[in-house]
Amino acid sequence: MSQKQLQLGTKIFLMIIFIFSSVHFLKDITQDILRIPTPLNSLGNIQEDFSQFPNWFEWFFFLLGTVSFLVEIFIIIAIPLILIKKKTDFIKYIVGSVCFLILYFLCAALFDPKIFSF
Repeated sequence: MSQKQLQLGTKIFLMIIFIFSSVHFLKDITQDILRIPTPLNSLGNIQEDFSQFPNWFEWFFFLLGTVSFLVEIFIIIAIPLILIKKKTDFIKYIVGSVCFLILYFLCAALFDPKIFSF
């Protein structure tokens, strides 16, 4: 794989992550903070059920949700810096942030009885 192909693949990956993060960030704001019904609410609407777990676990997961919101803000700011200003040292933080978000979303899906029922 040539250097140009790698750069193009990285740009496409970053643009996809940027679009996904921006849409999910808007969904978080409209659904969770402002409680405004929008068409975004139907996109991957996960309703966690923590009734089987202790109260501290629900607070811990809420804290992780807050961290994911902040991670999305970081991604929305950092990706344009990488693409426009060529700040390539942020890429490793973007990869770590994306890994965190994927794990968080998978864990949230596990606690949605509509998706997984044990």
